[in-house]
Parts: sequence; C-alpha cells; structure tokens
Amino acid sequence: MMSIIKFIRNIFFFFLNFWDLKFDFPFPPKKLNRIFNIYYWNTFFHLYRIRKIKQKKYNNLWADAKFKQSSFENWTKKIFLVQNGTAPKSDFIEEILRDKKFKNVLDFGCGSGASSVAILLKILEARYPQCKLNKDYDSFNFVGIDINQSRIDEANIKVPVLFNYYKDFLKTEFIANDLLTTNYSKNYFDYSFVISVFDYLNENQLNEVVKKLSYITKKAIIVVDFADNYPMNYPRSIKKFESIFAINSFDLKKNNFRITESFPENIRNQLILEMFFEKKI
Repeated sequence: MMSIIKFIRNIFFFFLNFWDLKFDFPFPPKKLNRIFNIYYWNTFFHLYRIRKIKQKKYNNLWADAKFKQSSFENWTKKIFLVQNGTAPKSDFIEEILRDKKFKNVLDFGCGSGASSVAILLKILEARYPQCKLNKDYDSFNFVGIDINQSRIDEANIKVPVLFNYYKDFLKTEFIANDLLTTNYSKNYFDYSFVISVFDYLNENQLNEVVKKLSYITKKAIIVVDFADNYPMNYPRSIKKFESIFAINSFDLKKNNFRITESFPENIRNQLILEMFFEKKI
C-alpha cells in the first residue's frame, strides 16, 4: 500500500533538488498514458529521491555501498513482489526453457540473488512442473557475479536454501568480482542474463562489458534494462544496443517494451526494455 506521508515527503524532496537542472527524471514519460497512473508518480518521486541521495553519497554505488542483509522473509518478499516483475517472462526466453543440454548460466550483476531466483524459478518450473523431478534435462551450474561483497554474501547464504530441493540438478555459485577481471574461457556460459545493470554503466563501461560477455557466452545474452531516466541512469535506445552487440557478433533476435509488474498490485511503474541477443553462427 502506498504511504501518503512518504509520497508527500518524496514530492518535497523532488522540488528542492531538481534545480540542479540535470533533468534526470522520466517526464514526459515514454508511454505517455502513464501520467494518469498514480503508481507512476509514486515510482517517479520515490526513485528520484533514493537515487539522488545515493548519487551524492557514493562515487561508485555498487562497489562502495554497504548493504545490510535483510531477513529471509523480506528478501523473498522482494523477489515475488518486485524482482519477479522485472525478470524476463517465460515466453520471452522460451528458447532457453526448451534447451535440455545447457551446462552453465550467468547472472551478471546479480546483487543479493533476487534476480537469480526469478530466473531460476522459470527454468526449474519449465523443467520440473509441479516440482516433479526427472532426468530428461541435464544438471546445470548457475553463476552470479556482482562487484559488491556484502550482496554476494547474502546471495550465497539464501539462494541455496531456497533451491535445496533441486540440489542434485542445480549447483549455484555467487562470486564477488569485476566481470572484466574474470578468466572464464571462450563460450563458457551457454546463456548470460543482465538485469538492470547496463542502465548504470557509462559508454566505455558498457562497451567493455558487452565485449567480455560476448566472449564468454556461447548462445544468447538476455538483457533487461530500465528505460526511464533517473539519477545515475544511462537509458539507451534499441538501436544503440543493437549496434554495440553486433560489433561483438550478437544479433538482436527480439525485443519488447513493457511496464514492470508487481504483486498483488502495480505498486511499481517503471518502463523496461527486454532484449534477446543471439550469437551469430
């Protein structure tokens, strides 16, 4: 439920801070009819406030910030109420869900593991409907990489607990590291997921990361990026992404703009861009 007091507080914060004239907020928004949705405005003022504060406090948010571990209950709530609405839908990644032979999957920028859980839930449900285990599919490894040690510590504690039932079919590993310094071999990962990461990277960082991902990924890279403009954000067009990946031998197979979904109601209203890049044969 949206808090009226917090909503008003966030509005005041916006009008006190937007005079820096950076225009780092999504107005007018893509999909203009969102202005009639109260949850768009709630998201607008909420995200502007928290990102503006972090922008002023940290030189590099994800590397420098210390994230407190949440309770297992609150961590799982985040997955199902928020993160699951930003992860790619099952029909968007149907090629992956049908693949019986993949061995290694990467979640780059996995944070505390919420995005990884959202991805794994879709893979495991497709392979083992109603939790009925079978040997039709090969076991696989799932690796999450994030630059922040405290978030990786949380992922290593909580994700294995959630998927203990599948321990004979799934191995998870979460690593605190800069992707660019890892030494994975060429085509080591069958699939790589990048959820809400690229919009935080500047042009040089983006080019280097895409080059690395393209080298270590064999089949496809799935990107979900926030398309709204907020502090610390670098929203980009489909054509921009398409050109960067094409240089690195990946073609855009499909894409989709959609509003984030949350349960039980649309408490978040952010525009996201989903893209499925397939390696050139």
